[in-house]
Amino acid sequence: MPDTQTIIFFTILVISIIAFILEWFPIEVTSLSFMTPNGYQTNTMVFTPGGYRYMDFMKAGIPLHIILGIIGVVLIPIIWPL
Repeated sequence: MPDTQTIIFFTILVISIIAFILEWFPIEVTSLSFMTPNGYQTNTMVFTPGGYRYMDFMKAGIPLHIILGIIGVVLIPIIWPL
């Protein structure tokens, strides 16, 4: 059976992870237009005429999402320090 200190540590860890996810979720959602054909008007306009599939947008959008997430995490504190 785990001791009290371990239980407290993991409880704080889980609460911190949930708070981090909820804090960054609105920021990350704003860039999801890269990952879906429905995210922006021009994506929808080229979806059918271009013969694209949904996964084509995912293949291009996921790397862009990751890159912009990293750039945002690095540059936002530099540009707007607390």
